[in-house]
Amino acid sequence: MYAVAGLSLTLAGFSGLVVAFRHEGALKAVDAYRLVQIPEMALVTTLLSLIPAPLSEWVGTASAGIRITAGLALLFTIGHVLVLITRMREGHLQLPQAGVTMAGVLDIAIMLTGAICLGVGSALSLDWLLILLLARPMLAFALVVADVASGSPAKR
Repeated sequence: MYAVAGLSLTLAGFSGLVVAFRHEGALKAVDAYRLVQIPEMALVTTLLSLIPAPLSEWVGTASAGIRITAGLALLFTIGHVLVLITRMREGHLQLPQAGVTMAGVLDIAIMLTGAICLGVGSALSLDWLLILLLARPMLAFALVVADVASGSPAKR
């Protein structure tokens, strides 16, 4: 879990690197949309990676701490998806369908894994949930890097 936390924080920092190495000046709307997602998701994943052990001690059992963590992950994911949809609509962004599909599949996998983790309360289910939560900002980062490298087919 601590490795996931470290990777998440590193990933949050990468969004700043993309901005720093941007050669065209101002960020495209789609790049800004994705770059905001990366630290949001990465920092929450860091928190969710660190809280199960102390939370389990506090509530009395490991499975209860895992279930609470899974519930928080589900709440964040559902809320964040709604926020991203709102930002996309308000910004009139037209994102490439492949990226939207990959993000959607990953979000659904996170929600399903979170529900399973909520139900069974096992460390293994939490590990899978954290891996998927880490994969989500990694996907956003990969899409930004691909867009920056290729001149981004996405338009505002």
